[in-house]
Amino acid sequence: MPPRLEIRNLVRRFGGQAVVDHVSLRVAAGQVTCLLGPSGCGKSTTL
Repeated sequence: MPPRLEIRNLVRRFGGQAVVDHVSLRVAAGQVTCLLGPSGCGKSTTL
C-alpha cells in the first residue's frame, strides 16, 4: 500500500542557510505520527 504522506530528502534553505537538511518521512494510511522538537527547529517548515 502506498504511503499517505512521503517526504524524501527534503532540503529548505533561507538566505543560503539550510534550515531543514535531508529530512525523510513516510506515514502510512491510518498511522498516527507526531513530529516533536523545540521551537524553531523546522517542524512547520517540514510539513
